[in-house]
Amino acid sequence: MKNSWFFSLALLLFTCSIQAQSRFEFWPQGHINVLADFKGGYYVTMGGPSFTLLKKDQLQAGVHFAPSLRIKPSAPEGREIMPLQGLGLFVIDPNKKVRYNLLSYYDSPAKKWTAAIGIGFYFNAK
Repeated sequence: MKNSWFFSLALLLFTCSIQAQSRFEFWPQGHINVLADFKGGYYVTMGGPSFTLLKKDQLQAGVHFAPSLRIKPSAPEGREIMPLQGLGLFVIDPNKKVRYNLLSYYDSPAKKWTAAIGIGFYFNAK
């Protein structure tokens, strides 16, 4: 898990240094994402702030803060739905309006981090 965080941080710093001279843009954008972790949990994310760090014709990438609902069907006391805040990276294919996500969630009661990957759809006002 530490290696993925160090890789994410290095990627973020590298991207920021490359895009240091680009102008700042703000546009409203909505997205709906479905993610899954490797322990049987599913996450649904609708919205949350995103910062695009790399914007090309075929690719957009950045950092995403994801308020999510975790659905854990195999919880000991039955199905469990819990709100969690995620943080991670996203990549958008603007031509297909598809958003790929790699997010990490901190589960306070369990005191551990969980990585989740997923796919989503985005729409914007432009």
